[in-house]
Amino acid sequence: MPSFDEINECIAEGSVEIESWVSRQRKKVEVPLYTSVDVRISKHKIAPVDTNIFPAGFNNLSADCRLHASELFKNYFALKYPEIEKILIIPELHTRNTYYWENIHVLKSILTTVGFEVEVGLISDDLRSDSVELKTSSGGVVTARSLRRSGSCVHTSNFRPDLLLINNDFSDKYPEILREIVQPVEPPVELGWHSRRKDIHFEFYNKLAYEVARMVDIDPWVFTLETIAVKGVDFDSPRDREWVADVVDEVLESLREQYSSRGIDEEPFVIIKSNYGTYGMAVISVVGGDDVRRLNAEGRKKMRVAKGGMIVRDVVVQEGVHTSL
Repeated sequence: MPSFDEINECIAEGSVEIESWVSRQRKKVEVPLYTSVDVRISKHKIAPVDTNIFPAGFNNLSADCRLHASELFKNYFALKYPEIEKILIIPELHTRNTYYWENIHVLKSILTTVGFEVEVGLISDDLRSDSVELKTSSGGVVTARSLRRSGSCVHTSNFRPDLLLINNDFSDKYPEILREIVQPVEPPVELGWHSRRKDIHFEFYNKLAYEVARMVDIDPWVFTLETIAVKGVDFDSPRDREWVADVVDEVLESLREQYSSRGIDEEPFVIIKSNYGTYGMAVISVVGGDDVRRLNAEGRKKMRVAKGGMIVRDVVVQEGVHTSL
């Protein structure tokens, strides 16, 4: 197995070719406005285990990165929507998650820094007042107003935006209030977890990672992640648990062969998780099929429901990455 110093050297030597490849790929598809990636790094592998199209970590950016983000937003909107001045952020509804609201507070400040007028609008049938104040982890407050619709335009009681910036993954459904509106929406609501699936994402990711790895002469296994979908599962059913357990054993056997051929002296494990957004829900780590076969009532309950109360029926069995950094 190559060391990380060797991998870094290969990537540095191939950086011009990689950048050219990225430019070609960007011309083929419309890349989402923003994305965050959860990366795991072991002694023998570095790979993304999840990708968020509606990232909630702007509060983790350093001061310099926030300024850089401001310029990136400014340049993106100037190129694609040169006329916009007013942006309405559509957030999640984690009213008790102060770190999430810190994320919204920072995102708003990133945009206002470069001259945009920015407000926050909530999609909720439960709000009993026009506005609500939400505390952030740093002690600040985010004021959010109820989203309304007039004809084909959405707005709040005091703000009519030129563009909607979505920071909500809409796990359960595509909200009706956002259908067929005249204002541009970034990123598209269609990319929410109500329609996106992890197995499809990783199928495409692995193909692209393989292509880049070959380009810089690195074993593609270092960057790819074995991911198998199991659809139509009920974890309360012994027969379905047996089905998932068999897939787990197959993946682990494949991983043991991969480890052995590469001289890796570690015991592999796999992650079983919902095939659509988890937010930390409906995800377990196992080291063998028997862990699934013997799943207790608490474990079965954990795998029964995902974010937004969605019943889990499709899962992925994914190669685990031992985290060393």
